[in-house]
Amino acid sequence: MEYLLELEEKQRYRILGVGVIIATLFIMLSSMFLGMYGFILSTGLIFFILITPLLYGRYKLFLFLWLIVQPFLSIFEGKISHGDINPFTFFITGLSFPFALILFCKEIGIIIKKIPFIAYLIIFEIILSLNAIRPGTSLITNLQLIRFHFIEIFLISITYFYLKNNNSCETLFNWMNIFVITNSVVAVFQRLTGIGVVYIDGFSRVQGLVGHPNALGFLINTFLPVTFYMYCNADTKRKKIIWGISLVISIFALILSLSKTSYLIFGLLTFLIYLKSPHKLKIKSLLIAFVSIFIFLIIDASFNLNMIQTITMRFNDNSSLEWRYTVWNYLLANMNFHSYLFGHGTNSVTQYLSSVNPGNPATSHNGYLQLLYEYGITGLVYVIPFFYLFIKSVQNILFKKNILNNKLDNLIILGITFILIVETYMDQSLVNRSIMYFAWVLMTVFYMKVFLKEKTQYDNKE
Repeated sequence: MEYLLELEEKQRYRILGVGVIIATLFIMLSSMFLGMYGFILSTGLIFFILITPLLYGRYKLFLFLWLIVQPFLSIFEGKISHGDINPFTFFITGLSFPFALILFCKEIGIIIKKIPFIAYLIIFEIILSLNAIRPGTSLITNLQLIRFHFIEIFLISITYFYLKNNNSCETLFNWMNIFVITNSVVAVFQRLTGIGVVYIDGFSRVQGLVGHPNALGFLINTFLPVTFYMYCNADTKRKKIIWGISLVISIFALILSLSKTSYLIFGLLTFLIYLKSPHKLKIKSLLIAFVSIFIFLIIDASFNLNMIQTITMRFNDNSSLEWRYTVWNYLLANMNFHSYLFGHGTNSVTQYLSSVNPGNPATSHNGYLQLLYEYGITGLVYVIPFFYLFIKSVQNILFKKNILNNKLDNLIILGITFILIVETYMDQSLVNRSIMYFAWVLMTVFYMKVFLKEKTQYDNKE
């Protein structure tokens, strides 16, 4: 609001004129494609634009909406959606979009300078926008993806300004932990009662509230490094107990997910953190692992869950891996020089697999291959930040450990990006929107702490 008031009268009228033109075109297009429902939604968005001056600069409010409200509302997405439109998601997006547009126009140069990996997401957003004009592309599907990645860029931006204003990252971590722990507790309840479990490849598996066992494992793994970080840096006994309990419950729920990819990532991640942690943190990590295993064995024996036998059988079953190889071969066999450069278009993976492999899930289970098949080699720009931050954190740990004040911060950003790199290879991780929102916020927080030397109250003392 202050920004708008500082503008000259001529500039305000110019912005108003552009806004009216955009609003009119938006209402016309929405009405054309969605009828009366589109007209209602588009006029609702105009309302959001009008109240934007009251919301501008309220970074905490929008972080709360996207890190707490949206993840829980997304649970009911299939039950409340009207066609391809979820009214709750539309409402939060409607509030965010005008604010984001003004923020980008005003601060995009600063944002890119301070958080350089955001540039790759902006490039990917342009690629998605160009795909909207590709023949045969579903406009609604493409717009949904554009919105999803637009929100990622928005979240990175407001996270930067939120922390830049000397706000604590603890608040953000607490919000995300509420969603993670809720899913973990629900997963334990599902295993103990049998309510809400799903049967995949002959195994009874828990899924929490996120709707799939692999998504549950991805969610828990993504946040586990932060849970460990907060446990190690807790400045009161109460916080240490809360984060310690969160850590144990999360690990237990991760085991119950029966996700082999999540097991692999958790094992490698634990080894990496243990290998490079200070001596005190090694003792803490061993203690947490011992307590988690002990509690798991007690519950397993008390409720006759037979989890050890089930896990053994799960690892001996290679049907899911063989199915992945089959799907990957289908997609790669349909690639040529042109498609390697430009891809087949948005949602082409689903369309192709539905035609050549009917009756089976039409998913690639490989984020890299999905991006390559749909958008060509340029689509892989989306995952460059994972490798960029991973390599930078490795360089810091190996070669700059005498310069940096906090080794644990580097380990956390290494852990989060490592999880994303592996998950993207083995699963549909990139379509788990709430989890990806969490991931981008976490990467931004620790990037600021490590590479911008931004101090918070949780700077670990080794």
